[in-house]
Amino acid sequence: GWIQAGWETSRVDMNNRELLFVRKAPRFQFQMAIPSQPGSQFSHMVDAVERYIQGELLESELGQILRRHWPRRE
Repeated sequence: GWIQAGWETSRVDMNNRELLFVRKAPRFQFQMAIPSQPGSQFSHMVDAVERYIQGELLESELGQILRRHWPRRE
């Protein structure tokens, strides 16, 4: 049940009767249906999201990049 819920064992200590569970990161698979020209604003945004999913960017860094390429309308 734990495995089906997305958890896996990280450390087992039989002497102290301890079992450490950690949450597995989901594997994302996606396809883009919108064509993107290399170097376009949309391309930069997609690249940033991919880097965030792969763990290369923090959420705050992703937000900065997205705001730069897609500013809010007042």
